[in-house]
Amino acid sequence: VLLFLIQSIFVLTHSLALIYRYTIITTTILLIVSVLGYSFEILVQKKKYYVSIMLILWFILNLTYLFKFDNYSVMNRKIIYTQNLQKCVNSLNIQNDDYILIPRFSKLISMSVSEGIKIDIDTYDAFFLGIKNDNIEFIFGKDLSEKLNRKMAKTLLYEYIAYDKYLNILDKNLYDLYFSKMKKGQKFIIITDETLKNLDANQKYLQNLYIYSRSAIYDTLSSKILKDILISANIHLKNQKEIIVNPIFTIYVFEK
Repeated sequence: VLLFLIQSIFVLTHSLALIYRYTIITTTILLIVSVLGYSFEILVQKKKYYVSIMLILWFILNLTYLFKFDNYSVMNRKIIYTQNLQKCVNSLNIQNDDYILIPRFSKLISMSVSEGIKIDIDTYDAFFLGIKNDNIEFIFGKDLSEKLNRKMAKTLLYEYIAYDKYLNILDKNLYDLYFSKMKKGQKFIIITDETLKNLDANQKYLQNLYIYSRSAIYDTLSSKILKDILISANIHLKNQKEIIVNPIFTIYVFEK
């Protein structure tokens, strides 16, 4: 009970992130141990009274976790993103016809952005979960996207990632579907929690096949795609403004 109370205080003060898979593991173990302990005949009636009170309190705390702490879970990130982004997004004066691109965790970050036209290219869904083939085709083109899967991604994307090749197909699709249709003064805004600071430094090491084969391809790939999107936006648009919200988020603002 004391453990859960301490955790509750830390979670509610945002000093500790709640991760469900860890609480499920520990809760199961504590439940088994408590039930076994409660069944021991060695417990006298007085001690059983205190044990019963402890189990009731523990049950109440678990219900609190179930119905209240969902807002504080690192798995849905809702409250974390809203607290950090909302104020900055409001200052951008986003119009209803401005384009909003959120290349990572679009469903979560979109909660902080009610205005604008959302561009549905979420690299997290496409490459980590593998559930959006249309996004993969938008980025890599039809021929390559038909071959791509999680098993073959490293082999097929080696030149692109390690040697910093530029995606002309991605540039063409961005221009045809969005940049060419924008009118003067219309904004193209990119909101991302993926930083680029380590990408250039890492690419020379990734040319080593031993390092590349053991690298976390998803994070590198997300950064590389974001880099190409920024290059494309710089070619076709102007007035880039980079806003560092905090170490987690960066917002890029382009204008036609």
